[in-house]
Amino acid sequence: MKRLRASFFASSRARAGENVTVPVTAVTARATASASIAVQTQLLFHWSDIAIAHERLAWDGRRRAEQMRDEAVKTGQGLPIEIELRASMVAIAAASHALDALYGELRDLALPAEIAQKWKSDRRSRPSRPRMIRETLKHGFSISAQRWETELEELFALRDAALHPETVPRASGPSSRREYGSRIRRLSL
Repeated sequence: MKRLRASFFASSRARAGENVTVPVTAVTARATASASIAVQTQLLFHWSDIAIAHERLAWDGRRRAEQMRDEAVKTGQGLPIEIELRASMVAIAAASHALDALYGELRDLALPAEIAQKWKSDRRSRPSRPRMIRETLKHGFSISAQRWETELEELFALRDAALHPETVPRASGPSSRREYGSRIRRLSL
Protein backbone atom coordinates (compact mmCIF):
# COMPACT_ATOMS: atom_id res chain seq x y z
CA MET A 1 0.00 0.00 0.00
CA LYS A 2 2.86 2.38 0.83
CA ARG A 3 4.43 1.71 -2.57
CA LEU A 4 1.13 2.42 -4.34
CA ARG A 5 0.72 5.67 -2.43
CA ALA A 6 4.31 6.70 -3.27
CA SER A 7 3.70 5.83 -6.91
CA PHE A 8 0.52 7.93 -6.95
CA PHE A 9 2.35 10.96 -5.57
CA ALA A 10 5.15 10.48 -8.08
CA SER A 11 2.63 10.37 -10.93
CA SER A 12 0.84 13.49 -9.68
CA ARG A 13 4.09 15.46 -10.03
CA ALA A 14 4.41 14.49 -13.69
CA ARG A 15 4.37 17.19 -16.33
CA ALA A 16 1.33 17.64 -18.59
CA GLY A 17 1.35 15.10 -21.40
CA GLU A 18 4.05 12.91 -19.74
CA ASN A 19 3.32 9.22 -19.16
CA VAL A 20 4.28 7.77 -15.78
CA THR A 21 4.53 4.02 -15.28
CA VAL A 22 4.20 2.64 -11.78
CA PRO A 23 6.24 -0.59 -11.63
CA VAL A 24 4.43 -2.40 -8.81
CA THR A 25 0.87 -2.01 -10.01
CA ALA A 26 1.50 -1.39 -13.72
CA VAL A 27 -0.82 1.64 -13.70
CA THR A 28 -0.23 4.34 -16.29
CA ALA A 29 -1.40 7.89 -15.65
CA ARG A 30 -1.47 10.89 -17.94
CA ALA A 31 -1.69 14.47 -16.73
CA THR A 32 -3.43 16.96 -19.01
CA ALA A 33 -4.39 20.57 -18.68
CA SER A 34 -6.56 22.83 -20.77
CA ALA A 35 -7.32 26.50 -20.78
CA SER A 36 -9.73 28.70 -22.66
CA ILE A 37 -10.03 32.40 -23.19
CA ALA A 38 -13.35 34.11 -23.78
CA VAL A 39 -13.44 37.45 -25.54
CA GLN A 40 -16.53 39.62 -25.58
CA THR A 41 -17.19 43.00 -27.09
CA GLN A 42 -20.06 45.23 -26.18
CA LEU A 43 -21.69 46.11 -29.48
CA LEU A 44 -23.75 48.80 -27.78
CA PHE A 45 -20.86 51.25 -28.01
CA HIS A 46 -20.04 50.40 -31.62
CA TRP A 47 -23.66 50.77 -32.77
CA SER A 48 -23.97 54.03 -30.83
CA ASP A 49 -20.87 55.45 -32.53
CA ILE A 50 -22.19 54.38 -35.94
CA ALA A 51 -25.58 55.99 -35.25
CA ILE A 52 -24.06 59.28 -34.15
CA ALA A 53 -21.61 59.45 -37.07
CA HIS A 54 -24.34 58.75 -39.63
CA GLU A 55 -26.74 61.21 -38.05
CA ARG A 56 -24.08 63.87 -38.60
CA LEU A 57 -23.66 62.74 -42.22
CA ALA A 58 -27.43 62.92 -42.73
CA TRP A 59 -27.58 66.47 -41.40
CA ASP A 60 -24.66 67.43 -43.66
CA GLY A 61 -26.49 65.90 -46.62
CA ARG A 62 -29.65 67.82 -45.70
CA ARG A 63 -27.76 71.13 -45.54
CA ARG A 64 -26.10 70.43 -48.90
CA ALA A 65 -29.47 69.66 -50.52
CA GLU A 66 -31.03 72.81 -49.02
CA GLN A 67 -28.20 74.92 -50.43
CA MET A 68 -28.86 73.50 -53.88
CA ARG A 69 -32.66 73.88 -53.76
CA ASP A 70 -32.95 77.19 -55.64
CA GLU A 71 -30.63 76.08 -58.42
CA ALA A 72 -32.45 72.75 -58.72
CA VAL A 73 -35.79 74.55 -59.14
CA LYS A 74 -34.36 76.82 -61.85
CA THR A 75 -32.63 74.05 -63.81
CA GLY A 76 -35.18 71.31 -63.20
CA GLN A 77 -32.55 69.00 -61.78
CA GLY A 78 -33.31 66.87 -58.79
CA LEU A 79 -31.77 67.33 -55.37
CA PRO A 80 -29.03 64.98 -54.16
CA ILE A 81 -31.15 63.45 -51.41
CA GLU A 82 -29.48 60.05 -51.50
CA ILE A 83 -26.70 61.29 -49.18
CA GLU A 84 -29.20 62.26 -46.50
CA LEU A 85 -31.40 59.22 -47.15
CA ARG A 86 -28.63 56.62 -46.93
CA ALA A 87 -27.01 58.19 -43.90
CA SER A 88 -30.43 58.43 -42.21
CA MET A 89 -31.16 54.78 -42.95
CA VAL A 90 -27.87 53.70 -41.36
CA ALA A 91 -28.35 56.04 -38.38
CA ILE A 92 -31.86 54.71 -37.72
CA ALA A 93 -30.80 51.07 -38.03
CA ALA A 94 -27.72 51.64 -35.86
CA ALA A 95 -29.73 53.47 -33.18
CA SER A 96 -32.23 50.61 -32.98
CA HIS A 97 -29.37 48.08 -32.84
CA ALA A 98 -27.70 50.08 -30.05
CA LEU A 99 -30.91 50.02 -28.00
CA ASP A 100 -31.29 46.32 -28.73
CA ALA A 101 -27.72 45.78 -27.48
CA LEU A 102 -28.50 47.82 -24.36
CA TYR A 103 -31.52 45.57 -23.79
CA GLY A 104 -29.24 42.52 -24.10
CA GLU A 105 -26.85 43.95 -21.52
CA LEU A 106 -29.58 44.90 -19.03
CA ARG A 107 -32.14 42.13 -19.49
CA ASP A 108 -30.68 39.74 -16.91
CA LEU A 109 -29.76 42.54 -14.50
CA ALA A 110 -32.87 44.71 -14.51
CA LEU A 111 -35.80 42.59 -15.64
CA PRO A 112 -37.65 40.58 -12.98
CA ALA A 113 -36.93 36.87 -13.42
CA GLU A 114 -40.59 35.91 -13.90
CA ILE A 115 -40.99 38.34 -16.80
CA ALA A 116 -37.75 37.22 -18.45
CA GLN A 117 -38.75 33.56 -18.09
CA LYS A 118 -42.22 34.21 -19.51
CA TRP A 119 -40.72 35.93 -22.57
CA LYS A 120 -38.24 33.08 -23.09
CA SER A 121 -40.77 30.28 -22.68
CA ASP A 122 -43.60 31.73 -24.80
CA ARG A 123 -42.08 33.51 -27.80
CA ARG A 124 -45.46 33.88 -29.54
CA SER A 125 -47.13 35.94 -26.84
CA ARG A 126 -44.18 38.07 -25.81
CA PRO A 127 -44.39 41.79 -26.59
CA SER A 128 -42.73 43.55 -29.52
CA ARG A 129 -39.02 44.27 -29.28
CA PRO A 130 -39.57 48.00 -28.57
CA ARG A 131 -41.87 47.09 -25.68
CA MET A 132 -39.38 44.58 -24.33
CA ILE A 133 -36.66 47.25 -24.42
CA ARG A 134 -38.95 49.80 -22.75
CA GLU A 135 -39.96 47.33 -20.04
CA THR A 136 -36.32 46.54 -19.31
CA LEU A 137 -35.40 50.24 -19.20
CA LYS A 138 -38.37 50.90 -16.92
CA HIS A 139 -37.17 48.28 -14.43
CA GLY A 140 -33.53 49.37 -14.64
CA PHE A 141 -33.92 53.16 -14.59
CA SER A 142 -36.38 55.87 -13.68
CA ILE A 143 -37.78 56.72 -17.09
CA SER A 144 -40.96 58.17 -18.48
CA ALA A 145 -42.57 55.00 -19.79
CA GLN A 146 -45.02 56.80 -22.10
CA ARG A 147 -42.40 58.99 -23.73
CA TRP A 148 -40.04 56.09 -24.30
CA GLU A 149 -42.83 53.90 -25.62
CA THR A 150 -43.65 56.44 -28.32
CA GLU A 151 -40.01 57.10 -29.16
CA LEU A 152 -39.13 53.41 -29.38
CA GLU A 153 -42.20 52.54 -31.45
CA GLU A 154 -41.39 55.34 -33.92
CA LEU A 155 -37.72 54.37 -34.16
CA PHE A 156 -38.49 50.70 -34.79
CA ALA A 157 -41.27 51.60 -37.26
CA LEU A 158 -38.73 53.64 -39.26
CA ARG A 159 -36.20 50.83 -39.04
CA ASP A 160 -38.76 48.25 -40.15
CA ALA A 161 -39.89 50.45 -43.05
CA ALA A 162 -36.31 50.79 -44.26
CA LEU A 163 -35.50 47.10 -43.83
CA HIS A 164 -38.79 45.69 -45.09
CA PRO A 165 -40.19 48.19 -47.61
CA GLU A 166 -43.52 47.46 -49.23
CA THR A 167 -43.89 48.61 -52.81
CA VAL A 168 -47.45 49.39 -53.84
CA PRO A 169 -48.71 50.56 -57.24
CA ARG A 170 -50.34 53.98 -57.36
CA ALA A 171 -51.86 56.03 -60.13
CA SER A 172 -49.93 59.07 -61.29
CA GLY A 173 -52.12 61.80 -62.63
CA PRO A 174 -54.68 61.74 -65.43
CA SER A 175 -52.58 59.56 -67.73
CA SER A 176 -53.44 56.54 -65.56
CA ARG A 177 -49.86 55.41 -66.01
CA ARG A 178 -48.85 53.18 -63.09
CA GLU A 179 -45.82 54.08 -61.07
CA TYR A 180 -44.49 52.28 -58.11
CA GLY A 181 -44.08 54.24 -54.95
CA SER A 182 -42.59 53.05 -51.76
CA ARG A 183 -44.40 53.09 -48.47
CA ILE A 184 -41.20 54.01 -46.67
CA ARG A 185 -41.98 56.81 -44.30
CA ARG A 186 -39.74 59.82 -44.31
CA LEU A 187 -36.37 58.66 -43.11
CA SER A 188 -34.61 61.99 -42.87
CA LEU A 189 -33.66 63.07 -39.40
